[in-house]
Amino acid sequence: MSITAETVRGVLRSWIACEVLSPQITKGNGWSDVAGDRGGRIRNRKTDADDGPTLWQPPQDGDPTPWPILTESQDDGQHEAQGSVDPSEPLPAASEAGSPRDRKLRSWYSVILAAMPAGESFERLDEFFDDQADEDQTIRPLSGFVVATSVVLDEWGIIVPDSLAISSFCWGFGHLSTGGTPDDLSDWSTEERGLKLRFADLLAPRGPDGQPRSLTWDDLRGVSRALVEELGIPDDLQILTPCVIEMVRPDPPAADILSSFYLSDLSRVLDDVENETVTGAVASYLGLNPPIDPWDCLNDRLKLSQLLDPGLFPLGRWPGNGLHPLTLLQQAAVNAIARDLDTHGLAAVNGPPGTGKTTLLRDVVAHVIITRAERLAAIESPWNGLGDIDLMDYAIVVASCNNAAVENISLELPVREKALDASIWNEGGLDYFGHTATALLNLPKDVSDTQRAWGLIAARLGNADNRRQFFEKFWWDKDWGLNDWFKRLVSPDLHRPDPPGKLVRLDPPLRPPEAKQLWRKTRAEFLRALATCRRLRAELVDLAQTAETLRCCETRLPGIRDETVRAQDDLQSARKAVLAAREHLSQLLAEEATLNIRLTALTAIKPSWVSRRLKSPAWRTHETAIRRLVDDLGEVADAIKAARINVTAATDEEERLAVSCATIEASLKGIEDEVMLLSQKLVDAGDELGVSCPAPEFWSQTDDSFYQSSPWNGGRFRTARDALFMAAIRFQRAFIIVGASKLKPSLNVIAKAASGGPDAPRPNARDWGVFFLLVPVVSSTFASIGRMFKDFGGESIGWLMIG
Repeated sequence: MSITAETVRGVLRSWIACEVLSPQITKGNGWSDVAGDRGGRIRNRKTDADDGPTLWQPPQDGDPTPWPILTESQDDGQHEAQGSVDPSEPLPAASEAGSPRDRKLRSWYSVILAAMPAGESFERLDEFFDDQADEDQTIRPLSGFVVATSVVLDEWGIIVPDSLAISSFCWGFGHLSTGGTPDDLSDWSTEERGLKLRFADLLAPRGPDGQPRSLTWDDLRGVSRALVEELGIPDDLQILTPCVIEMVRPDPPAADILSSFYLSDLSRVLDDVENETVTGAVASYLGLNPPIDPWDCLNDRLKLSQLLDPGLFPLGRWPGNGLHPLTLLQQAAVNAIARDLDTHGLAAVNGPPGTGKTTLLRDVVAHVIITRAERLAAIESPWNGLGDIDLMDYAIVVASCNNAAVENISLELPVREKALDASIWNEGGLDYFGHTATALLNLPKDVSDTQRAWGLIAARLGNADNRRQFFEKFWWDKDWGLNDWFKRLVSPDLHRPDPPGKLVRLDPPLRPPEAKQLWRKTRAEFLRALATCRRLRAELVDLAQTAETLRCCETRLPGIRDETVRAQDDLQSARKAVLAAREHLSQLLAEEATLNIRLTALTAIKPSWVSRRLKSPAWRTHETAIRRLVDDLGEVADAIKAARINVTAATDEEERLAVSCATIEASLKGIEDEVMLLSQKLVDAGDELGVSCPAPEFWSQTDDSFYQSSPWNGGRFRTARDALFMAAIRFQRAFIIVGASKLKPSLNVIAKAASGGPDAPRPNARDWGVFFLLVPVVSSTFASIGRMFKDFGGESIGWLMIG
């Protein structure tokens, strides 16, 4: 099937329509669970009561709001509040010395402006599509609510910027109920922007002094009525301002996600397709750039063997439990990824649960870490900066639609017993900021060493709460956070009144001379390990070529043996022909001699003169006999001449065939000698590589044993790959230590941004690149990627792994 741009446009419009009509639905039939999930409580109006209908009954026009109302003073024009807090008081900024968690707690109000009952809404939607689906046989929700629109207000009832959320489902429902078509649902993104612009203005009224004023229930319910009318929601499905959820926290909650988080991305992709500007991995995913030469790895072992050429193996690998190598198809996938995605592209690895997809991704992580370490090793003075390296080229983001799907990577990679063989973290002593990584696991005090973290290799970020919790421990924690450790690393002589935390006491920061010496040592060890892996891989490439040469030789042997037999038979035949020709010549010579004797004897007898004169019968008989002998001698002479030519020709043919036979026999011996030498070379390699050395019959074995094998992935090469991974991790840690003064500012920006607040900085790609240098792998849900990396351009993340 040929995929065209029009085909893709149709698919995208249908996909967008499905996402538009896929709402976020509350649990159960009440709003208390919604409040509980958000860490808040229902507080619909001002009251001193801790519980009761005053709090949870839906608000009405004229009700008192749970937030104090700002009023304008008549004498000085300054805002006064019906409360004790000065709204003009700025929030305390996060200090360099302390955690942002010390900021003041404030009340924030999530106002549900409108909702729809989920069950009734879906029944009505079925009527639009004439759908007779049996709800008992589907996963369709029959209870709960679809939140149509919501907004976040601050402690004074003033809208938090960019907090208005509108449900695509409610817009799409209204669009269809008023006669619209499903094709038009792809216009959602444009419609959403217009709706938000109009109604955000209505939710930001200003007082006579031009300053924002507090919203009242009259304001909010008026906006709610206008919104449901604009959306086209039928009267019998409207639920106006059902509740307010109060949350107490330093920073405002994010705007509600009321629509599929795919919609904005799908709309951008649709725009790119329509403008013919879609490129790269997206074009490949959509089928606009199909593979040039697709092949089936389960049936084409010839191409599979090419993909498993030792030259395609990444130089390092992840040394997991048992140090087991990847299986054949796992290694083929890793080789293809490392080969094809070095700068761009898209690869898919398919397989049911438990088939080792996460295991092979660890090898991809190791490949990226080692590739980056090679670039870092080229920097001569890291304490002076990073040069022109783009660290985001080596950023690894693991994403999925839910946190559970990515936790296999982000929560297991740091843990000793789950990620590494004991020979690596225990006997080998590999540790990469392990104390901080262990603190992030929130383990009990009596946990065993095997359950502790070996390294700060992955971070579970994603939504704002996850990011905040991670950086509270990773950066700001007084005992295990890296902020204080880095400060002492950068400024070792600065006097500090606070005692050092546990991390500083257990792992004292190095002074610059020691840091530089550690960097030089680990750099040299890494480069040596890298060279060793390259040399051993080159030897395996040569060995693979040896195996291929042996295969070619063994393939040629039957033919050349047959050719040798034919040449020997022909030579033997030629020799017989020479003997026959010579024998024939001898016979002719003997016959000639006999005729000469007879002629001599006959000519010695002379007839009388009278007989000759009278030509008597006796004379005539004598003369006839002589003429016959002369004729016979002439014929024999001609035959002898021909026989001599025949002997010469036969002899020449014998000599030619003798030379040819000798050449073929020499070629056969050469091939047999080469086969013997190549076979011995492979036998010697097999002694070193063990079962990972492909035997001559390797590519023809049965599927069961074939797919469980690990060609080339053993012996010294496997050991060297493990050692290279360890050397890369140690070098990376030393690089971070020696370059701390250039790295810490970016880490501060990332940590402060994660902590939130009105003055939170916006990290750029360079800041994130530094974070990925320290923590190579970040996991996130799809919904949070856009928020985390909102200032990034297309294809800015080096490696995106989607589960």
